[in-house]
Amino acid sequence: MIRQGRMRVLAITPDADFEEWERHHYPHNWMVGFDREKAIYGQRLYDIQRLPCMYLLDKDKRVLLKEANYERLRKFIEKKHQQVRFSYQKFGKLE
Repeated sequence: MIRQGRMRVLAITPDADFEEWERHHYPHNWMVGFDREKAIYGQRLYDIQRLPCMYLLDKDKRVLLKEANYERLRKFIEKKHQQVRFSYQKFGKLE
C-alpha cells in the first residue's frame, strides 16, 4: 500500500537527542521528523504510553487506531483492504 501511494508512514521522534535521531536510518519512503521543542510531551498532544507508539490516521487525520502494535495494525489494514476489494468486486469501480 505504501508503494502504491495509498498509505504514508510518518515517524516522529518526541524525546531522543537530535544527533542520535540523525544517525538512525529510516526506510526511504517514510516521512520522518524530530520534535525539537518537545511539544508532543510538553503540550500533551498525544497520550504516548511507550515507544515506539503507532497511530493510524485516515486521509482526514482522524485517529483510526491508537497505541497499536504491529500485529493489530497489520490485521486492521488487511481487513480494510479486503472490504475495499469486496466492494470493488461487487459494485465495480466507485467514482
